[in-house]
Amino acid sequence: MQTVASTSQLILAKVLDEIVQRIAKKVAEGKKLSDQEIIILYLDQVLKTVESRFNEVDKRFNDVDKRFEEVNRRIEDLKQYIDKRMEDTNKRIEDMKQYIDKRIEDMNRRMEDLKHYIDKRMEDTNKRIDDTNKRIDEVSKKIDSLESRLNIVYNEVLSIKTDIIKMMKEYMEERYGKPKE
Repeated sequence: MQTVASTSQLILAKVLDEIVQRIAKKVAEGKKLSDQEIIILYLDQVLKTVESRFNEVDKRFNDVDKRFEEVNRRIEDLKQYIDKRMEDTNKRIEDMKQYIDKRIEDMNRRMEDLKHYIDKRMEDTNKRIDDTNKRIDEVSKKIDSLESRLNIVYNEVLSIKTDIIKMMKEYMEERYGKPKE
């Protein structure tokens, strides 16, 4: 829907074109023009020049609009490119984080397994040490018992030796007489 101003401009342009055509006919017939007709021709030329300039300005604005649209399209393309790169980067970061988390879990599990292994080995070693200590204690008791029995046997052998020496002395004295002093 046209506005009142644009309708008025169209009507005025049409009226001016008709007047200019009549004046052009008069010039073609060789008739003299009045000052008003000359002014109307001059105004028509000015109007056409202004209209031409406005058209050039409109064309330049259209060119500028196209350049803005191109820049906006390039900005949008760049934004999409950056968004895609950011998504890719975020995905890579997330993948790396998951990888590192998995590695840390694996390391923690391995450390826990190693800890259990070492604890088990220490427990086994401690048990073996305890068993060895018990055996050492048993051997020590046996050695003490053997030493005690050996002392008893030694004392008995010593007693028997003393008795044998005494008996030999008596036997010798009986058989050969008492030694002379």
